[in-house]
Formats: sequence, structure tokens, C-alpha cells
Amino acid sequence: MARRTSEGDSDLDPRAEVQEIPLLAWGLLRQVFTVETIMTPRRDLLTGEQGTDLAPVCAEARRRQFDLLPITRDGRIVEVLRVEDGAREPLTDRWLVSRDTAIPDLLQILLESGRPGFLVFQRQEVVGLVTPADLNKLPVRVYLYFLIGEVELALTLQIRSHFATVPEQALQMLSAKRRRELEAQIADLTEQNIGVDPVQLLRLSDVINIAAKHEPLRSQLGFSSRRAVEKALGGLNDLRNRTMHPVRPLLARVPEDMERLQRYGQQAGEILRRLEPV
Repeated sequence: MARRTSEGDSDLDPRAEVQEIPLLAWGLLRQVFTVETIMTPRRDLLTGEQGTDLAPVCAEARRRQFDLLPITRDGRIVEVLRVEDGAREPLTDRWLVSRDTAIPDLLQILLESGRPGFLVFQRQEVVGLVTPADLNKLPVRVYLYFLIGEVELALTLQIRSHFATVPEQALQMLSAKRRRELEAQIADLTEQNIGVDPVQLLRLSDVINIAAKHEPLRSQLGFSSRRAVEKALGGLNDLRNRTMHPVRPLLARVPEDMERLQRYGQQAGEILRRLEPV
């Protein structure tokens, strides 16, 4: 948006303002949001000592609702104990994940392995522990919020490109009720002498709706039908709402919610790849 000058012309093209906002590199999100950002550090782990009575520490692990208990010998973790059934396994690479593993990759590893967690290693040393419960932590919410925001911005820029001549035509693809809401916003801003590009006022749900109904954009995204777009992207709006409410866990049911997160994340990533400049 841009405030108009006294002569009635906007001193800044609102469309150019948004077009200059760069999309974050898809790989950058994966580099920033890794296992290291959500793991429980080694110093904070509850552990048991090999050769001692583990009953008290197991009881404490159950009280805290922990799934895994690392077992140490001379200060080094050498075994992993499953708290639920007391089964113990030697520490092998099957129980290890790198601290640099991207959050979406961790999600896939957890789903494919069916394991209740992994010890995190760096340079031959165990530096932490990560479990599905850690996917409810703030860095995961921030990652998902940025990812969905990237999709929204990428689609918005495409809508602006497709409706460059008459941006108001994009609003015709929305419901009558939603059009009236946007028209009222535009009128209010105009009354305040603020120039506005209608596309800037679109919500994520609006953007998805337009992408589903506009055949050229839909084809550009690689979808054959409106239903296909709604099926692929419809859940992103709900996911954004969940990420914005910290009191609502992202994962309440395992593995169902993990599968849902993985699916939405993959769909968002695929959209960004399809819209990536050649």
C-alpha cells in the first residue's frame, strides 16, 4: 500500500513494492531449522548408569512421559532403553541422527523407522536426544509459518502477474461475500487517501481459491483440476492457524499428525519448486 500525494497520484507503486520482496531460498529454511534447534541437549538428558539399579530412573522417566532412556557407562551413552517395555538395545547407527538433519527430513525418518526417538550426534559424539514430542516446539512452528508464508507470497506474485492489467479481476473469482469485504476495505483505504493494490489484501485462503479457479495459473502449478488444487493446498490454511496458536499442539496423535505435517510440508515444498525461477 502507498499513501497518495496531494496531487492525487500515489508516490509509490504498491505492486512494485511487493514484487521486490525476495522469496527465501527453499534450501535456506532447511539449513536454518534443523534437529539441533529442537533437540534436548546432552547435559539435560535423564540417563541411567549401566550396572546399577535402573528401576528408580525408569520410574522417573515414566513420570515425565519419556519414551527413551539413554544408558551410560563411564559417562558415555552406550545403550538405549525403551521406557514402555524396558527393552534395551546397544547404541548403533540405527539410533543416531545428525544434528544438521533438516526438520522435514527428521519427520520422514521418524515415520519410516517407527522409532520413538533418536540420539543426536556431532563429530562422533552424542549431543542430544530428539523425539516426536519435540516437533511441538517453537522452531517447528516458525519453520512451518515461514514455509507457508513463502507459498502464499509465491502464489500472490503469480496472481499479480496473471492479472497485471486489471488486478481487480482476480477478485471476481472469490465469493460474493468475500468480494464485498474486500471492496469495503479498498473503499476505506481510498477514503484515507491510501493507494492499494487489491491483490495485497488477499488472504491465504483467497490466494488458494484463485489458484484453483484460474486455469492458466492452475496449469502453471501442474494441477489438472480445481479439486486437485484444493486437495493439495487446502490444508495449508488450517496448518497456518495451528502454528499461530502455541497452546494448540501440532502433534496430538502419533503417527497420524506426523503424517499430516509431512504431507503438507511436501506439498508446500513442491509448489515452491514449481514456481522457482529458471
